[in-house]
Amino acid sequence: MDRRTVLTGLSGLAFAGTGLLAGAHAPAYGARNGATAIGTDDRTDELTGLLAAETAGGMPGAYAEVRESDQTYRFAVGVADVATGRPARPGAYHRIGGATKTFVGVAILQLAGERLIDLDAPIGRYLPDVVPDERGRHITVRMLLNHTSGLADFTRISLAAEGETVPDGVLFGSLRSIADTATRTISPRALARLGLGLPAVAAPGARWSYSNTGYVLLGLLIERVTRCAYEDVLTRRVLRPLGLRNTFLPRRRRLPDPHLDAYVPWSDGALREFTTYDMSWAWANCDLVSTAADMNRFYRLLLSGHALAPALLREMKATVPMSEQFPTFAGYGLGLLWLSSQCGRSWGHDGFAIGHNVFTRCTEDGTTAQFTVMENLNFYPTMSPQFPSHPIDVARARFMVGAMSACLAGTARLAEAVEAPVGFVPSPGWLQRLGAPAPAR
Repeated sequence: MDRRTVLTGLSGLAFAGTGLLAGAHAPAYGARNGATAIGTDDRTDELTGLLAAETAGGMPGAYAEVRESDQTYRFAVGVADVATGRPARPGAYHRIGGATKTFVGVAILQLAGERLIDLDAPIGRYLPDVVPDERGRHITVRMLLNHTSGLADFTRISLAAEGETVPDGVLFGSLRSIADTATRTISPRALARLGLGLPAVAAPGARWSYSNTGYVLLGLLIERVTRCAYEDVLTRRVLRPLGLRNTFLPRRRRLPDPHLDAYVPWSDGALREFTTYDMSWAWANCDLVSTAADMNRFYRLLLSGHALAPALLREMKATVPMSEQFPTFAGYGLGLLWLSSQCGRSWGHDGFAIGHNVFTRCTEDGTTAQFTVMENLNFYPTMSPQFPSHPIDVARARFMVGAMSACLAGTARLAEAVEAPVGFVPSPGWLQRLGAPAPAR
């Protein structure tokens, strides 16, 4: 079996549903002959073809960077702007959503290493005025980092179903909420009050449940112990030392050029653009802007020991199961997750902002295989809450297997990976769907 067959003959993936867009695709762009691409033309073509299946399923545009040891491949498919047909290009700025949490986790762990924070201390010790009740005495900093605090999330990643009740104030449960929040500035303390005002989803430490509320509290914790703005701490401690020159915390609603415009399917069947968006709702949990190259650099340096001392990196990689039903397929640490893959555990974090998605994975050693893919559409319908099979999601799963295949080249396990059914197909916001309580009706 040759490599091209391996990358395109994956079994166990069934397409379902129909595409969201027709005729909105630009030619695939792989800068393999320019200064931004390194590697063989054939491999770039293989990877570009896999990513292009997303645009065939309805994704307007996407771009990726794949690294395999000393080889780098950068390429893009589809359009950055649906109205003008401007093609997507590698290297665009992108909102990385929940992947921000790994950066926050690094800052918290650095402060823990300096004994400014005790990971197992109750959050009420540091923020008695913000979390003054029983939760402040029982929820620890570690629980906030690994999403076992039991705190509800003040955001949603899917529209409310017919008959479903969305608690007052919860963001993004409706198209109206998505539109209204675009121009709304919300303070961090208001976000904390919103999340803390919702019914808990579990007792502290009982189980994993994704919560942006917890990371808002971590942002406030950073400010309390350092007496500096969260944005300044993250820049000084994480972004600048790691040489992440194209990663920043936005101070305005507009994205700099170049970027992929951000889209959400609207009630009239068209795509509505939300590229300009007030990101105050995402403070300390989903607010960073980055590029695929910077994302790969960050996770590569983190996993190879350049961001944290060895003992602190071990703390970060100490995980809890993310699913009671499937405890061995994924684990979440202190802002960092792993998923089972053909490479064993692949580490990273996925992200979801309005109209922007990011998926990033890296092998345990930080070098054998790695990818980051950026996309510009979400809130499209999925087929089931936990294991969606929309064509976009299935195409993404195929791309992920192809992008990480370097770790199996020349081994018997390569054929096994191809023949094995793929049981989990990640979609935008799958982290929040997994372990979420049943919707109220």
